[in-house]
Amino acid sequence: MNRPLAIPLNQKQILELQIQKLKQQNAVYLQNLQTHYQNQYDQKINEFINSYKNNNTNNESNLDEPSKDESNSSENIIEDENIKNENENISPDGIRYHYKLTTNTSVNPSIPYGTFSGSQLKALYNIPTITPSAPDTRKVTIAIIVAYHCPTLQSDLNTYWQSPFNFGPTSSPPNINVYTFQDTPVNSGWNLEECLDVQMVATANPNANIWVVEARSASQIDLNAAIQYATIKLNADIISMSWGGNDSTNLIPSNSLFMNPINSANYKCFCASSGVNNSVNWPSVLSNVISVGGSTVVWNPTSTNPIARSEYSWTNNGFGLSSSVAKPQYQNDVNPSDTYRATPDVSLIGNPTSGVNIVYNGQWNQVGGTSVACSFFAGILSLANQERFNAGKSPLTTVYTQSPTANKTPSSIPERHIQTYLYESIYKNPDLKNMCLTDIVGSGYDISTGLGSPNAAALCNVLATNIP
Repeated sequence: MNRPLAIPLNQKQILELQIQKLKQQNAVYLQNLQTHYQNQYDQKINEFINSYKNNNTNNESNLDEPSKDESNSSENIIEDENIKNENENISPDGIRYHYKLTTNTSVNPSIPYGTFSGSQLKALYNIPTITPSAPDTRKVTIAIIVAYHCPTLQSDLNTYWQSPFNFGPTSSPPNINVYTFQDTPVNSGWNLEECLDVQMVATANPNANIWVVEARSASQIDLNAAIQYATIKLNADIISMSWGGNDSTNLIPSNSLFMNPINSANYKCFCASSGVNNSVNWPSVLSNVISVGGSTVVWNPTSTNPIARSEYSWTNNGFGLSSSVAKPQYQNDVNPSDTYRATPDVSLIGNPTSGVNIVYNGQWNQVGGTSVACSFFAGILSLANQERFNAGKSPLTTVYTQSPTANKTPSSIPERHIQTYLYESIYKNPDLKNMCLTDIVGSGYDISTGLGSPNAAALCNVLATNIP
């Protein structure tokens, strides 16, 4: 397998290790090395921003900062021309995974590349640590739905977790539960997707009860069976799906999978990646699913805020209007002239050039795509549910209508419906919006990125405390 090409920030990571070794040897040399390392890092950040400016052909009049309006612009970050073709492992039913892999054989696969580590992601998105408040408190369950069996899933998570670039060799990686359907084969393309999903979910919430349900294949019928197992057998609170197929009326019979049980204590959250290449994808297009898109993330540390970030639209993001799903009521104000569902609802890290480091088959890979965004956001939502469980509350839900195959507007919407609260309560309240969401394009909703990206601690707290 070819190895990823990263923005050359891995010098920073290598120097960090050198700093650790020299701490007890020479304080003066250490200070000089830190200064040298910071100068190198500043230079790389400037190169990164200048590259953006040089390739944003529609923003020549304002070069103070990258434009957040890319509706007609070229690619915001130049990606390696050898980016892995996302359709390489497309199934006969049109189902595909939604990660992007940058490749370069000259990069050393034994060390992480110059993209974001798990610990950096937690800091940049202000991810809180939320554990069950008592031994008998319900623990949130996340189910990751994926195709094929990955034999290195736990060992790769262990390598990722205990790296000095993440949580350190003395840290304890979470244990992953796996259900594999009988006679499920191995598939390298989907195996990388599976490792990515697990490592992003675990980074956001390592204290969750994390399950992976491995479907026999990427066929519609096998993935449907995996979803049913997660919702019925596992009774998962959060179901994460970093894959999808084309928006089509042919998939309407499968929409009934994305429903709530009668018992409101077992309500479900369905998260799906919005896709790539400006397309609309099933199941993220469903009004019963929260659609998660990708963005370009830039770390902008300042003297007062060392974890400041800026986010910009990513022109390979999956977004647009459905051709099969009617506009849900919660999007009336942001899309008043449209009659169909718009995706995504939210966006976060996705551009592979400013992506994440993950481990697959013992080696580091630089990846991006809405697969990263979806699984990471699923972990964030699980934290909101855990905070609710700690307060004795029932889980949140993404399910909007109990008649998803008929596209009917529900007579009543669950009071714990996330999308309604995001669009109607948080987005319309300037104080809540500024606290919970970060604008990506302009100063509000945009069809290419939705409502913006989450500020996790604030969003989780509001979803846990403000919703009954």
